[in-house]
Amino acid sequence: MSMLPTRTATVAGFTVHYLHEEELRLLSQDIFEHEEYRFDSLRAQPRILDCGAHIGLSVLYFKRRFPKARITAFEPHPQTFQLLARNVRENGFHDVELINAAIGGTRGSLDFHVPKDPLSWHWGDSAVKNLWHNDETWQTIAVPSVALRDYLTEPIDYLKLDVEGLETVVLTASADRLALAKRHIIEFHGSRTNPANQLPAIRNLLRRSGFTTVLRQGHWLTRDADLRREEPYTLLIHAYRSRLDLAWFLRRDVRDRVRAKVGRSVARPTLGLRPHALNVPKSDLAVHLNKG
Repeated sequence: MSMLPTRTATVAGFTVHYLHEEELRLLSQDIFEHEEYRFDSLRAQPRILDCGAHIGLSVLYFKRRFPKARITAFEPHPQTFQLLARNVRENGFHDVELINAAIGGTRGSLDFHVPKDPLSWHWGDSAVKNLWHNDETWQTIAVPSVALRDYLTEPIDYLKLDVEGLETVVLTASADRLALAKRHIIEFHGSRTNPANQLPAIRNLLRRSGFTTVLRQGHWLTRDADLRREEPYTLLIHAYRSRLDLAWFLRRDVRDRVRAKVGRSVARPTLGLRPHALNVPKSDLAVHLNKG
């Protein structure tokens, strides 16, 4: 890692080390601007499982909202994990448990598809071989895997699951413990190269565990019949056991839709994204909110 030309930026007041500029920009927008991982809790120390933490922006977001949150974060790629650890520790969060492993159905190891170029986009690293994973630019490495169910041993306030196509496998193996998590947010990855990953199966698993699920594609909630299913496609599954939590979540969505229609920005904290490395144009990274 020390030989790689990592860059540094300030994101929402945090110092963030990264490799790929466009990847950082999109992640910052999703996590800090659109707040796709936002949840509310009356607990000062909510318990959070961050499965697929990448370089740590989601961990920083959770710590911004809940400084005393108890977080366990998982990231399988050794190189990305080093950035995750650096970003979490250098921002002063020494109480976050970091695990360099993939979340799978069982404990063991997984073949993991990653770019050969270490400076390339790593957002789509995956244990599932997708159409774009060609032998010319991609390689397969072995990474350790752990079972989600082994970490569902106590009440969980928020479970974030971004496992790039293993959603059905992971949730099925943990089906009898899913109700221990009060809220889930699951990034679903649909592709004809991975027919075993089925949205109806996931929603049925969650329903049997007492959850109500709603779907988000892009910035807005949507219905199953209106999903865009291009190859490949992604969406977020929000799952709530508490009707009150669900009501607050839906209320925020309605508020944001109304504000968008009347041309006002959604009320968010200002996100400053400032580069500290050479050859990173400030204009490409600056994100301004609260314009309305």
